[in-house]
Amino acid sequence: MSADPQNQYDDYRYNYRSSISITQAMHERLTQVVVNRHDPKFNQSDAVREAIRFYLDNQEDLIGSRKHFGRSLQRSLSQHEQTILFTLHALLLLVARLFIYIIKSKDGREIDPMKLIESSIVDSKLLSKRLIEAAAAVRQDDTIQPQE
Repeated sequence: MSADPQNQYDDYRYNYRSSISITQAMHERLTQVVVNRHDPKFNQSDAVREAIRFYLDNQEDLIGSRKHFGRSLQRSLSQHEQTILFTLHALLLLVARLFIYIIKSKDGREIDPMKLIESSIVDSKLLSKRLIEAAAAVRQDDTIQPQE
């Protein structure tokens, strides 16, 4: 079998045979599916294989299934997101402490780093639209220079 779950059914040599029992209602629905496909080459065996593929691809704990791949990708992205957030928070606290050091050395004031961060968050919320517009303007026009 191929490592790519999309391609695991590309080898259409059917090496195994299975026999299943179904109810009359299931048989009628299966026949209806085949008839509604309007493809003379599509038969009941094809419909059953397609149903089995769909079922297997949607089993999240079956390794190689699309659901499993999606879940593992989601878990991986979530872990990376948590790592990035932790790093971002650590950098934010580091910058706040740097500013506090500068303020303390300049005029002796003691300021709580969290107060500085909270104040910045509130200001960011208030100025968010202007910050986004300024960033967009700079990205669009390379001649814009910082004001002195």
